[in-house]
Amino acid sequence: MSKTSDKQKAVKSVQHKAVDYDKVLSGVVELLDAARRASARVVNSLMTATYWEIGRRIVEHEQAGKERAAYGAELLTRLSADLTKRFGRGFSVDNLERARKFFLTFASAKKSATTLRISASSAPAPIARDCGTISTAVVALYAAVAAAVGVCR
Repeated sequence: MSKTSDKQKAVKSVQHKAVDYDKVLSGVVELLDAARRASARVVNSLMTATYWEIGRRIVEHEQAGKERAAYGAELLTRLSADLTKRFGRGFSVDNLERARKFFLTFASAKKSATTLRISASSAPAPIARDCGTISTAVVALYAAVAAAVGVCR
């Protein structure tokens, strides 16, 4: 064999490996991107269901199903202090009040969630930051997810 032939084989081998590497790299990048998107959707769904459940528990405990208890502010203040101490920021009285309003706005979501079927192939709905813009069907979906993992009673 000549030196030229050996060099040509080496160049072809390196080029072939580069193409194979690019395929592996792009496949891994796609996999990681998909996993990150999916995990973000799951976290958003569970957090939405969790805040709905927090609101439900506030309403059930504090108000015993009534429109508004006079001592409600005291519970929210105490709960805010204890949760902030334990979990850090994100549990202000205002945020707990939002969770309460979220539950009151979508109190029927758990009932309608039992009729939904969650499929892996369905595209999840985006999560809105303003509870007033979240559709009942989306909230029902999140409640169904929460029920499936045992967040809701």
